[in-house]
Amino acid sequence: MTARPANKPRGLNMKIALSIKEAAEASSFGERTLWRKIKSGEIPARKDGGRTLILYKDLEAYIEALPAS
Repeated sequence: MTARPANKPRGLNMKIALSIKEAAEASSFGERTLWRKIKSGEIPARKDGGRTLILYKDLEAYIEALPAS
């Protein structure tokens, strides 16, 4: 059994790239919000054919850079 790092959500522990839907589930951002952040350049995305992917590390870095409340 592979140990899951504490900061990765259950079920996504083996993925290094997430679909928009998976990134929305992992981050609690809505899919539309993610699309806006990709379009504005706040979150980098990759294309594989017609599929848009967000690297987990890029999503995590974006969230960690947000100001604390």
